[in-house]
Amino acid sequence: MGKQGFFAPREDAYTPLQVIRATRGAVMAKSCVKPFEYPVQILVTAGGNELERAAAELASVCLHRNILGVHVSFRPDSNKNQRWTAMPSVSRVPLKSLLAASPSPLPESGVGLILRETLEGLEWLHRVGGEAHGGICADNVYMDAEQFWMPKLGFPELMCRKKKTTAECWAAPERVHGKAADVWAFGLFALELVYGGEIPASTYAGLRKLLEDNFVGPKTTWFPTSWNRLLLFKNKKNKKGMVRISESLGYLIRDCLREDPRERPSSTQLLQEHPYFVGGSINGGSRKEVKEALANQFKKAEGRARY
Repeated sequence: MGKQGFFAPREDAYTPLQVIRATRGAVMAKSCVKPFEYPVQILVTAGGNELERAAAELASVCLHRNILGVHVSFRPDSNKNQRWTAMPSVSRVPLKSLLAASPSPLPESGVGLILRETLEGLEWLHRVGGEAHGGICADNVYMDAEQFWMPKLGFPELMCRKKKTTAECWAAPERVHGKAADVWAFGLFALELVYGGEIPASTYAGLRKLLEDNFVGPKTTWFPTSWNRLLLFKNKKNKKGMVRISESLGYLIRDCLREDPRERPSSTQLLQEHPYFVGGSINGGSRKEVKEALANQFKKAEGRARY
């Protein structure tokens, strides 16, 4: 049975179960496909948003496990002014909320796993889809409902969330939407994972100071050559108020946050060539153990998490 056969473009093919969240003009509901009881989530909107329509079209062709794609999007017969968009079932809250609700910071093995999985989805979008994402951050990453360790990169236009003001530092210095800007944001995403959800900087000046203060080594440039520790500001989740990161993770963040976009690696170069991903730097237990530990930590956090 093809995708369109399993996920039929008809409202009577789905059973709404529970509202996950709602905003003005949109509702996200936990649902299942009849008669198989296959879990999905359905976004119901007024249907007139061009950004939403474009995002749904892009997501519908994103056949990668680390991208929150779209099964089918249609206008129901009962109300042609609405649009229904069926997607895979994911965590109730985004990764940022899970991180904030976790009582302890992620070990670097967990950070590395999430970074690799998210980067694989981003690299696929850049290379195969030929598109930039434009919203790489922990607030747009959700965990797969069945494999709660697996991140899925979502499209903000399809997540039924209130639009938030973006801090200055999240816009790449070149102020141009594109793949290089996605790599800049990926560097900040890595910092979100290290700090537990919130980077203690919002401006370029604040980010520069944050990096300078937490580098260990000569401070002759904005991004010094050696970095092997970061202070942990988020709720001081470990007793010493500090979390150490490997030098290769420091290099990864430094390379993504190059001020000149021409000096940043592409997502493909990061995935295939960067020492953090190809040099065996991601360790701290077997991959199975890391996945299980992440899933357990996030499932517990989901019960406490708030938007």
